[in-house]
Amino acid sequence: MNTTSRSTRPLTYDEKKAAEAAFRGSAFDPSWSEGALKIYEGLRLAMARRKQQGAAEFDVSRN
Repeated sequence: MNTTSRSTRPLTYDEKKAAEAAFRGSAFDPSWSEGALKIYEGLRLAMARRKQQGAAEFDVSRN
């Protein structure tokens, strides 16, 4: 997915709170919008993938 071709807009208040919660590992607030949920889930998924890749890079059992 090419994110550079998307138009950007400022995040709403609940989208900012969702991003913050995702980075902190906090739970999603069900009162937040669908857009906030997409941001929350996207960040959590990206962070999990990054963590998984980092673990694979430093796996000494593969040597």
